[in-house]
Order: sequence, then C-alpha cells, then structure tokens
Amino acid sequence: MKKNLLTRVFAYIFFAVGMLALVYYIYEKYISTNIYTKSSNNEITQISDSNKIQYRFTHKGSGNLKQIIHLNKGEAIFTSTHKGDGDYTVTLKNSNDSLIKIIFNTKGDFKGYELINVSENDAYILDIKTDGEWEITYK
Repeated sequence: MKKNLLTRVFAYIFFAVGMLALVYYIYEKYISTNIYTKSSNNEITQISDSNKIQYRFTHKGSGNLKQIIHLNKGEAIFTSTHKGDGDYTVTLKNSNDSLIKIIFNTKGDFKGYELINVSENDAYILDIKTDGEWEITYK
C-alpha cells in the first residue's frame, strides 16, 4: 500500500514538472518577444534593434485627449483618421510635457500616417486637439 502511494505521488510530481516545462517551452517559442537575453556572466542585455517592436494600440474618440503611452526606442508608425470641419492636431510630448514632434496638423477630414523615430524607451504623452471624431493607431 505504501509503495503504491509513493509511486502515485512520484507520478503526479513528474507529470506536474513535465507540464510546467511544456508551458515554459510554449511561452518562449510562441509568446515571448525575446527582446532580452542573458549573457554568460548573468547580465541581462537587450538584443539588436531588429527584434524590438512597438506596442500596438488604437484610440478612438471625439474631442480632445491627452493620453500617456509607452513607446520603445526605434521606429513607431502612427496612422490616423479625422472626421470634422475643424483643426486636427496630434502632438507627441515627453513625460515633462515638452513637445517632441507634431505628428499631424491638418484641417477637415483626414487620413494618413507618420513614421517617428523614438529616441528611448519611455512614457510619452499623446496630445490630440480637435472638435471632430478621430481614430489613431500606433505600432
């Protein structure tokens, strides 16, 4: 009886460890972005720029919006549409609310995109000023 119980406990532990290993493998292979690597001296470093990606997000609304977003160092593509007769201005600011770039500055209906080179991984402020309806996506 004791031997049978010990065998079952060992089998459950072996199964649990195997499942954890499988989950880890699936995460590393298909889910993780792998933008960091561990060197032989246990320092974590960032992999080359070609493997970095921006977060993808879409905002939709009408009127003004001041939103904090996170951007990674490298290229970010902003696409936007605007419906309305008034001005449509979208600016990117740093966390101190200082202007980095005017992304869009137009009047009336608009559809377009802009490529921006982000200098560092950080939180930024996306500032939208309009009376119309808009949608903006960055990736």
